[in-house]
Amino acid sequence: MMAENSKYISSLIENTKNGSHKSFNQLVQLFVDGVYSFVNRLLCNHDHTTIMTIDVFRFAADNIHQVRMNSSFIGWLQGIALVKIVSKYRENKESFVLSVDRHKHPMKLSEVDLALAGLDFERRLLLVLHDIRKYSLEEIGDLLPEFSQIELRTLLDSARVQIANGLKR
Repeated sequence: MMAENSKYISSLIENTKNGSHKSFNQLVQLFVDGVYSFVNRLLCNHDHTTIMTIDVFRFAADNIHQVRMNSSFIGWLQGIALVKIVSKYRENKESFVLSVDRHKHPMKLSEVDLALAGLDFERRLLLVLHDIRKYSLEEIGDLLPEFSQIELRTLLDSARVQIANGLKR
């Protein structure tokens, strides 16, 4: 569970809702790395991650009035990213195979992220959401209704085996 916003973050959100571009820019500076990291774990491609991160903040700027003050701002941003990524995936599953770039990153990738990059998108999404972000299979099923709970469990188990093998190398 993500923590609630600090008074400072809440103040920046309120100021942004009241039209302060400076406050929004401060929010971007505070949260861009967290959004980038979350998106990159799912896409494993610097160029696609950068574009998606920019898109998330554009959406956030246009929809800042939707932020609930009793909810985590980073959680809201990551939720936007997740919905956008899953929507792109649904638009064209066949062409959603992203070229994973293991070397073109502003930050060095961890062993886990390198192993994640070896998974196909569906398995990577399941593993990140279930094992790292702690979504339940039911919640993931709501995002991916095209998969039954049995199919999700099978894909998740397969992803765990593949990532374990990737980490052993």
